[in-house]
Amino acid sequence: MGMFDSFKKKAGDLANQAQQHAQQHMGYPQQGYPQQQGYPQQQGYPQQQGYPQQQGYPQQAYPQHQVQQQVEEESSGDDYTRDYALEAHDDAASFDLGNDIEGWWAANRQLEEAWEDRAKRYELFQRFGIRNEQHYYQVVETVNRFTAGVLLENAMPYADAFHRLQRELSIDSKAQADRLRQTVYKYAPHPQQRERFGMDMGTLSQLQMNVYTKMAMGQMQQRAQGELAGELGPVSGVSLQVWAQAQAALANGTDINVILSKINLDRATWDKVSEEWMARMSRDTTATVATEYGKAFSSSGQGMFSAAAQTGAQGLGNVGATDAQQPPITLEQWVELQEAMGAASRVGRDPNAVLAQHGLNALAWSNAGAWWSTHFAHNAMKNNGELHQRYSQLQAFYAQKYATSNDGDLSF
Repeated sequence: MGMFDSFKKKAGDLANQAQQHAQQHMGYPQQGYPQQQGYPQQQGYPQQQGYPQQQGYPQQAYPQHQVQQQVEEESSGDDYTRDYALEAHDDAASFDLGNDIEGWWAANRQLEEAWEDRAKRYELFQRFGIRNEQHYYQVVETVNRFTAGVLLENAMPYADAFHRLQRELSIDSKAQADRLRQTVYKYAPHPQQRERFGMDMGTLSQLQMNVYTKMAMGQMQQRAQGELAGELGPVSGVSLQVWAQAQAALANGTDINVILSKINLDRATWDKVSEEWMARMSRDTTATVATEYGKAFSSSGQGMFSAAAQTGAQGLGNVGATDAQQPPITLEQWVELQEAMGAASRVGRDPNAVLAQHGLNALAWSNAGAWWSTHFAHNAMKNNGELHQRYSQLQAFYAQKYATSNDGDLSF
């Protein structure tokens, strides 16, 4: 199931529940957002789909079981219940959804990971201004309404995008859309606050994925300075950084004896050092040592595309680092070389010969990959997954091409 599938399927229900509770108990606010923005007029709300045509909000627009205050027992056996009447009201606790929704996503990931530890759960609740489990789920549903609503709001000037989102989010009426927009204008009243969310699920997913990537890199850094500090210590006086730079020089075709003379090692010691660093990477199940090695390797400043590799390495936890830089090779070249090298390996050819055929060596290929891997991680899902879709199309095309041929026609 996709990252946002659960709230997509119930976005309409969220709006129904919140609006009906407001109607019954405190009246529905009519001025929650600028009315002059209106709705796309190209398609409107077709009568055959059952959209209410009047300006008000009909009292019987939704199933009665959604009107009632609901309390549901949790199947986990924990000592709390969910209060759906409470969840119908907007409350973001200490989080600033309009300016720092990343803070919520990061906090929620911590809560999810710590949930089974009740003491840790309540410690995090206190830190984030959450009273208890019922309040937590109220915040969750508020965020769901906000994220669904901000996409709709951004899409309103574009009829096709707006109506596509209605279908994706299961929005069946103007009243539902208006309820979601009410939440948006509570937390992000200014256009510049809403702009960065885009108007498609992919862009929103990418924002969230970037938060998780940054968190993962931060956790690796903590491990590197904590429990894995010993594993990252020098081997026979050779640090991971020095060893990675030496490996980069090897990949660039430098003679091993030249490298050994520069780092003042004999061959036997070099072999011992290399064996130990490989062992450390193998036994580290968190990939922290391998990640540190990769950053040092890509930051060595050696070989073709070295500047791009440095950007890729430095951008692992720095979203947007690659966006202002031209790629070292095009996406199509990157994908075609991947498939050409894979095909060569399957028939027993040396993939390095494929690289040499196109004027590259192993280091140049690694450098290009360092840039593209980071750029892809930070951009794949934007604009309805445009980059990911293009990658998949190219991959399928070149996989078919090289299924029967091992010769490429790339030029650099």
